Amino acid sequence: MKKSSLKKQESHLGFRVSYDGTSFQGFQSQSNSKSIQQWIEKAFSIFFRQEIKIQFTSRTDSGVHAYDQIVVLRNGHSLYSALQLSEQKRLLYSLNALLKGRVCVWKVFRLKADFNPKSDIDWKEYHYQVHQGPVFDPLMTGTAWWIRSSLNLPLMKEALRQLVGHHDFSAFADKKSSTTKKISSEVVDNCRTILNAQVIVTKHPYINEINTIQFRFRGKGFLYRMVRNMVGVVVGIGRGIPWSAETLLQSKKRPQLLVSAPANGLVLAKTQVASGFVSKLLTIFLFLLLFSHSTEAKDFTGSAAFSVSQRFFDDERLGHVNGFSPWGALQLDVSFGLYEFPFGIEPIV
Repeated sequence: MKKSSLKKQESHLGFRVSYDGTSFQGFQSQSNSKSIQQWIEKAFSIFFRQEIKIQFTSRTDSGVHAYDQIVVLRNGHSLYSALQLSEQKRLLYSLNALLKGRVCVWKVFRLKADFNPKSDIDWKEYHYQVHQGPVFDPLMTGTAWWIRSSLNLPLMKEALRQLVGHHDFSAFADKKSSTTKKISSEVVDNCRTILNAQVIVTKHPYINEINTIQFRFRGKGFLYRMVRNMVGVVVGIGRGIPWSAETLLQSKKRPQLLVSAPANGLVLAKTQVASGFVSKLLTIFLFLLLFSHSTEAKDFTGSAAFSVSQRFFDDERLGHVNGFSPWGALQLDVSFGLYEFPFGIEPIV
C-alpha cells in the first residue's frame, strides 16, 4: 500500500489549454515581456497557495494561438489530493477565473511519473489559416492571413507533398538558426519528420468573395518558425514564385526572398501523447469488447479507433470542462486526435 501511495504522490497533473496569443510575447517565460507561461504560473500559484513552475510540450512563438497545448505540473497529483473536496470540485472553474479569459484550461488529467513533456509526444499538428480574396473579414483579422492575389492550388498541393517525410529543414529554419551553430560542442540538428501536410479550401461561411484556405502540418517536432516558413514557401509557389520545395530541402539554404507567414494565422491544433504497445493492444481489445456489447458505445465520439494512448495516462480523470470525470476511461487515439470512451462516469468538477 505504501508503494502504491508513493507512486500516486509522484504522479503529475496534465492540463490541456487553449489561448489567444495576440497579446503575449510567446509561451515561454522571458524577462521584461508578458508570456503565457508566466500568466499560467501566476494563476496556479494563487490557486495552490505556493510558487508553481510548469513544464509544457510546445513553445509557441509571439502571436501564435493554441487549442491544445499540454501543460504539466510535476508531482501535481499530491497538490490536488491536498485540496479540500469543494476546491477539487471547482478546480476548472477556479483556474479559469484566475486566468481571466486570456487562457482556458479545458481538461485536467493525471500523468504517470515517467512522463516527459518533450520526448513522450507522438506528434503535434499545426493549422494555418489564410483568407484569399479581394476583401477581408474584419472579425478574423487576428486569426487569418489575408492574401488578395489568386493562388495556384495544384502547385501548392505538390509543394506540400514534397515536404512530407524525414528531411533536413535548414531551408525552412528561422534566419537566426539557419546557420549551423555549435552548442556545448554539439551541432544543431535541423532534421525533422513531417507525417502529413495538406491544404483544405472552403468558401467563407458569410462572405462569398473570400476563400478560406487551411494548411495542416502534422509532425514529430518543428524548428523555430518552421511552420510559418513552410506556409511562406507554399504560398509563394502558389503566387508563381519559381521555387521547388524539394530543391529547397536539398539546398539546405533559406531563400533570400522568403517572408515568414504572419504569426496570427497559426494555431497549435492538436497534441498527441505517446502510446505504449502493450497498452494499445489491451485497450483496443477492451474497446472492441465494450463496443460490441454495450449500449453506451453509440456515445463514442470518434469515427474509428486505430491506436490507443494509455501509456502515460492514469485511469483516473480529475476533471473535464463538461463536469464529468470518467474514472477508468479509455484514451482512444483516432486519426483526427484524442477521443475518450468513458464508462463508470463519476462527476468530479
